[in-house]
Amino acid sequence: MCITLARGNIMNLLDIKVKNLGKLKDGTVKVRPLTVLTGENGTGKSFFTKTLYSVFNIVNKNLLYIEATNNIRMSSLGIDFFDKSLTRKSKEDKKNIQLLKLTLNELQSLLMDMKDYSIGAYIQTRSTTTDTQIKNFNRFIEYLTKLEKKQKIKSVSYPSNILRKSLSSLILNLTEGKKRYVELLDDALKKELQENFQIANISELVSFDEEKTSLSADYGLNISFDAKNIINFNLDSFFIDDISKLSRVVFFESPAYWSVRDALNKSKEVEEKNDLTGVPKYFYDLDKALNTKSTNPPLEIISKLVTELKAEIGGEFIFENGRLSFVDDSNRSIDKNLISFGMTNLGMIQTLLKNNVISKGSFVFFDEPETNLHPTWQVLLTKTLIKLAESGVNVVMATHSLDMIKALEVHTKEKDGDFIAINHFTKEGGLFEFDSSNITENLIESREKLSSPYTDLYTEDAKNGRFNQLLQNNSAC
Repeated sequence: MCITLARGNIMNLLDIKVKNLGKLKDGTVKVRPLTVLTGENGTGKSFFTKTLYSVFNIVNKNLLYIEATNNIRMSSLGIDFFDKSLTRKSKEDKKNIQLLKLTLNELQSLLMDMKDYSIGAYIQTRSTTTDTQIKNFNRFIEYLTKLEKKQKIKSVSYPSNILRKSLSSLILNLTEGKKRYVELLDDALKKELQENFQIANISELVSFDEEKTSLSADYGLNISFDAKNIINFNLDSFFIDDISKLSRVVFFESPAYWSVRDALNKSKEVEEKNDLTGVPKYFYDLDKALNTKSTNPPLEIISKLVTELKAEIGGEFIFENGRLSFVDDSNRSIDKNLISFGMTNLGMIQTLLKNNVISKGSFVFFDEPETNLHPTWQVLLTKTLIKLAESGVNVVMATHSLDMIKALEVHTKEKDGDFIAINHFTKEGGLFEFDSSNITENLIESREKLSSPYTDLYTEDAKNGRFNQLLQNNSAC
């Protein structure tokens, strides 16, 4: 597992080679500003979207900063407890306590100023600006070692253990940045996959009778996990920087969870750590995102989409004090449980756009966005997703809706393969190879494949009709 250097920015033209991921045995998925994954049920579309979301969602985070701030918080709580509990404080005690408090505040401020740096710049900058803080942390640990020889250590044995552990972790975080980042990435990727798929072992994602799953691309992505539950990766630092610059990574699935949202959130508060409840983590990620509001104004085109969607569903969803409700055009508040799944589906997207959560630079996954939508609204949603992709939002949509494919066919006629990619998953465990490079022709061919059951029904009906006619003719004779 390692991080290497790379050159060039190619996120908008990413070809991901996939091997042995669930039903997808072998294929190259093309990721573009608008990425379409289509095919029958059970061909691996959702496996791919959830896996890629898990990778992007973790790499998008500054794991070093998150760990450091958690340790700073624990250390701050620990030193406050230590300060209140220590008996017969000497001048040396007071001096060391005060120095640690000041150092923790200084470090918090320093790291906050750097948190939006690329991971490489973040590691490099910290290594040259935190020497004083590291020395002070080591000094306090030495002070704790001396204090252990005194009787009064008994009054602070618990906070002393907390401080020693959190400060040691902070020192490691600050001095071994690259190594620690790789360790954090390894743990976080594995946990993210487990929680999004709700599986005990990531080995369950490996295709049956195969030893290893892998995802790779020429521009910095190389991840594999095997039947022994071991994950390996080689990510170029530029790939990491590119993903970390995404304003947000969002996964949008069935609106069914939202009807029981309150109950799910309450159960999460009391569930044991590492419990698999059957509710994927990305639901809670989206719930958190929906409660987020950005101070940055949305793009004009996105504001226009917000208005169009609000007009279409006759209102909008509002989050207030953690509660979700629907407010119609007459300003009447309606319980979310009285709203159809179709309205909920569009309403959630409208809310994300309104709050500027989905904005330029976001990466958004839509798994079967047609769920519970009438064909008219499927067309509306398809046009919305196209406009988002045109506005700098990266859109991945997994669908087997003939209506959405037809809408794409009609509304992307002027687009080329650098804007939209059609990935048709097959029952044989691969991706269909189109004869043409023309996007419209690919969409037509894909739609024809999806509609083949209708063709078969028409053929069967015609045969039955002719057979019945022959029977009638024979009876007449």
